[in-house]
This record gives sequence, C-alpha cells and structure tokens, in this order.
Amino acid sequence: MRNRRLVRRNLFLLLMTVMLLSASCGKNRATTMKLIKTDGEVGVENEKGKSVDLIDNLGLYSGYGIDTQTKSFAWIDLDDTKLTKMDEKSDVDIIKDGKKLELVVNSGGLFFNVTKPLEDDESMDIRTSTTICGIRGTCGWVESQGDTSYVGLLDGKVECTVTVDGKEETVRVNAKELLIVKKDGESVTYEVKELTYKDVPEFVQVEISDGPFALEEESYTVDDFLGVYSSTESEYGDVSEAELGLDDEGALYFRQGNGIYQSYSSYEVDGNIITATYQDVTGTYSDTFTLNEDGSLTTEFGDEDLRHLNMTFAFEREISEQEEVSDSVDIKEYIGTFMNGEDSGAGRLTISEINPQSVNVRLEACRNFGNDNGFSLVFEGTGYPFENGIYIDVSGQRIEFTKGTQRFGAQSYVLNVSETLKQEWDLLESVYEMEYILEEDWWEYFSGLD
Repeated sequence: MRNRRLVRRNLFLLLMTVMLLSASCGKNRATTMKLIKTDGEVGVENEKGKSVDLIDNLGLYSGYGIDTQTKSFAWIDLDDTKLTKMDEKSDVDIIKDGKKLELVVNSGGLFFNVTKPLEDDESMDIRTSTTICGIRGTCGWVESQGDTSYVGLLDGKVECTVTVDGKEETVRVNAKELLIVKKDGESVTYEVKELTYKDVPEFVQVEISDGPFALEEESYTVDDFLGVYSSTESEYGDVSEAELGLDDEGALYFRQGNGIYQSYSSYEVDGNIITATYQDVTGTYSDTFTLNEDGSLTTEFGDEDLRHLNMTFAFEREISEQEEVSDSVDIKEYIGTFMNGEDSGAGRLTISEINPQSVNVRLEACRNFGNDNGFSLVFEGTGYPFENGIYIDVSGQRIEFTKGTQRFGAQSYVLNVSETLKQEWDLLESVYEMEYILEEDWWEYFSGLD
C-alpha cells in the first residue's frame, strides 16, 4: 500500500475519523459491510493504515480503504440490498456514521446496485474530487479519472452536487444518462448526455449483461466504416494512406497507396467488425476490419503470408474534427527527440509526424539513476495539436506537451502529466519537473546554464 495514499486519506477524513472513534469507544463494532469476493490483487487497510489479511466475507468498517491492482476487482456487500464492485486500478475509502454511509472514489471506478430504496433516515453518498452523488435506490457507476469524473445511471435517478465557481449546483441524472464533470485548474464544467452502450465501462457491462439494465450494443452499417484513413502503425514500409470503399457495383474494396489492394466477393457486418471474403488461386481468405471507439480502423489479413501487414489506421475525418487546424499550433515545431534533466536525462520524448494533423509520441524514462536497463518505455500513442502545443490521450487521461522558457538560444518544453498517472508510472520527479530540450540543442543549453 502506498504511504501517500494513507496520508491523503487521513487528511481528507480526519474530522470524520475523530467523530467515529469517539462514538465507538466501549462499544462492539458490528458491521453489515463485507468484502465478499476478490479477483486478482486486492489490498485492504484499516483506519490506522495497517494492512488487513483477506478472508472470506471480510468485515469492513469506517476508515477502511480498498485498493485494486491491474486486472483486479473487488465486490463489496454494503448490506443485503446494496452491492458495489470496484474496477481495476481503483482506490476507494469507506466512511460510516450510523446510517450515514459515504464511499470516496479517489481513483478508478465503482459500480453500485441498490435494489431497495433507502429509508428516510439513511443516506449513501459516492464522492469524487469534484462530485458528490446521493444514492437512494438505483443502479449505475461512478468513475474518477484524473481531473474528470463520470456518473452513469442505468436505472432510477440521482442528485449530484458539483461545485462551480465556488457555488454548489445540484445536477439531476436520470436513467440512461451520463454526467461528465471536468476540472481544469480552478475551473469546473459539467454536462449530462444520453448514455450509449460504448459509454458503459467493461467492468460494469459484465455485471449487467444478463440483467434488466443491459444496453443493446450499437449496430453499424457498412457506411460507418467507409472513408480515407491515415496509417498510425504499420510494418508495410511507407504506406501512409488507405481507403475502405464500395465500387459502382457495390462491392467492397480496400485500397493502399495508389492502387486497390484487395476486392472482396462478399462481406458481412457484425457489431463493429466487417468480415470480407475473397478467393484467389491459393485459396479462400477472410480479412477483417474493426472500427474502434476512437474512430480508427484495424485491419487483420486472413492470409498467413500477409499477416505481417496487419495495421491500424487513424480516421482522417475524426482527427480534423477533434481540433480545428486554424486554432492549433504548427505541428512541425514539436517534431524531434527531446531530452530532460541536466545529466544524462531522466526522460526522453520522441515525436514524429504521422500527417499534418497528428504525430506519434513516445516517452521513455529512467525510474532511478544508475539503472542498468537505462531508459524504458512509459507509453507510445498518437498526439494532436491544440492551441498551446501537443496533447496525447493516455489511459483516458490527457497529457500535454507545451512550450516553456527560451534561454541561451534554445526553446524548452514542458510535459504536463496528471497526478494519477505520475503515481501509476512511479518515475523520477525530474521527468515532470525539469524542462525538455531538443537533443541537438542539449549541450549548448546546459553549457549556458553553467
């Protein structure tokens, strides 16, 4: 368990903890809250921050914290009518005072299903850093992802409290709606939108798949797949563009470069996948085209001799809609290898152009100096220009790479990373605190500092 997590929780819950300890002196601590099931690596701490051994139907008390690791989940029975499930990489604290219950989602996600409405003297709140959600009798989930919180509702209705410009606002969320709350510095904004199948995270989907709240998976037509794409990952040399289209006869084709790569005798659409069939002198083959949530297209070739050509393409139309080019920076100002730190560097950011609207961003870093393994890969993904620099979506969180100061003839750059990702990566602090310099300006810049 992390010491920083304990310090944060104790600061946040100090007043409640004092009240609860005072109220419980000399009494038996009865609880209806139990950890009824775990999958993977799950840890529990008591109110003193000490690790608790996992046993069947482990009793949970006020001040307890539960932590799940990658590909790990935890199911908590709050009583016979209140079931919750923690997503992987989640951190949740429990506060209970009589019939008043609060679940604090520090990070990650929490599914809830309250099958019986609460009594008038009962309360159950789920809190994130920006939002308080009052539960009476409903089914849904709450997520805290960096500076963004989500409240998704599958049944019933809830009232949430959001603080905007220093004032508390009450936001009602109804069944099949999603509340999104974003914090940018001191600014907090929110919106309520219609809930769709793709909005429901996987850890919730598996809980409702056979239940009355299940959402139907969105269906696609072939028209949803058609268009011009730009290559983002490929082992096929310099191919930078592809097109999935229909010819005048209505037959599906896949074009790479200047010519049609393959025409198909038949195809069928199942969910977000097209399975297309063709035949040549060596046999019959099926290629698949998967339309991803981010608008990219993944191809998988059925012929074993061609499988090294499998690749992912970014949809050009989606990219242009994400950021208006006229309001964005010149992407070429961010191309190159950028080093961080005065010595050999704790971080190395390599940015290469994919097309005029996107770049490939690769971050490598040291977890400690003197590491025999040197740099290791932290993430690699597609970045897009905005008015202040380049942004990259990593694990659902936005990372920004922007210009810093300019000294001794060299332009420096700043890497902005959320606290959640910093804790997850556990890198040297200088990876985030020191400015980045183009590799070719490296020695000149730091010679000027001396």
